[in-house]
Order: sequence, then structure tokens, then C-alpha cells
Amino acid sequence: MTLIDTLREKLAQNDLDSVLRKMGYCKLEHARKRLQSLLEAPNIESWLKKSSFDFHYSSKEFLRKLFEVLSLPLQPLEEELARIDKKTVALAKMQQPYIFVDTNFHRANQPIFALAMLEGRRHIGIDKEMLYKKSLDEVLKMVSEIIQEHYKQTKGKLELWGKIQRYIYHHSDGRVFVFDTKGKLIPNPEKVEENRAILSVNGRTIPLVFEENNHSTTP
Repeated sequence: MTLIDTLREKLAQNDLDSVLRKMGYCKLEHARKRLQSLLEAPNIESWLKKSSFDFHYSSKEFLRKLFEVLSLPLQPLEEELARIDKKTVALAKMQQPYIFVDTNFHRANQPIFALAMLEGRRHIGIDKEMLYKKSLDEVLKMVSEIIQEHYKQTKGKLELWGKIQRYIYHHSDGRVFVFDTKGKLIPNPEKVEENRAILSVNGRTIPLVFEENNHSTTP
């Protein structure tokens, strides 16, 4: 049974308003919504990402006080919070992984605005969480599958950019791996220059890289 399941079971045996009053809340409307959002969350980690301070408790303090009022043991909660903190620190240290879709593009007369608007199509974003606690072999296998699916969906061509030649994966530790269009790793590849189309006004870049191809997971 997960911690959320334990909370749901325990709260089902109690009057929610009484629980919130014991936690120190006088005005219950916002507190009810916060508690309900916790009960509807798939897990503690997911809730912590979305929750916030409410002038009574931070997210973690809210959980600790709730466990205390419900007479639930704190050790399992503290262990879960420590696990989440460790994961958060590890993810923060990672570089943002992504895949660059290389079409060996050379600009002729294509309008720069159109190129900038479509720049995001050359980048496949990857959620750091997909890499957490995975071996390099597991990650490269996952990247290969993403590439194969992308090539299939695009039919090997990107609008304006041209025919896809290869894919360049940037790993979370800074290493770069090159794949062919079938998702196979290319050994000792040639260096790839990743040019980027941008727009700027008075020297300031306008962010136009739309994340159209993001891959993520929900904890």
C-alpha cells in the first residue's frame, strides 16, 4: 500500500474538517482544496511538484502535520521525502538531454522568420526523469526507439528543413551520440554543426523554439 493509499484509508475514517481544524486551520475552504488535491494525486512526489505554501505549512510541513494528526508513523513519510529530495538534487545536476534532428540544412532563400518559427521541429526534448537511475545502455535504447518513432511519423522529412539525415543525442552528462535514421548508433561519427534559426530585436533574442516534440513521464 502506498502512502497516498494509507492517507485515503485513514481519512475515510475521519471527518475531514475536524482533521483540518486539528492541523490549525480556521478558514477551511482553501485547506479543503489542498487536502483534496493530495487525495487525488497519484503519489506524494507528484503532489509535491504541484503543491505550494499556504501561509500555514509548506508542502512537506503539511504532510508531516497531517500524518501527526492522523497518528500515522512519520518514518515512512520521512523516507519518501528523503528519496524525493535525493532525486531532485540528482535531476538538477543533469544537463538537459535532447535530440537534434539533422537535415544537413543550408539556407538558400528561406525566410528567417519561417525558419525560426519551425526551429522547434528540429529538437526532440527529453524529460530528465526518463533518464533517472537508468544505465547508459538503457538510455541509448530508449533514444533509439524515440528516433525510430519520430522518423516514422515524419516520413523522414521536416517541413522547410528537408530530408532527415541523422539524429544527434545530447546526454545529461554532456556526451553526444549520433544515430542513423533507423535508430542505430553510429561509431566515430563526423562532427555535426547544429546551427539554429533565431529572431532578435535590438540585440535581444526572441524565444521561438517551440517544444513540439517532448518526451516525458509522470512519476
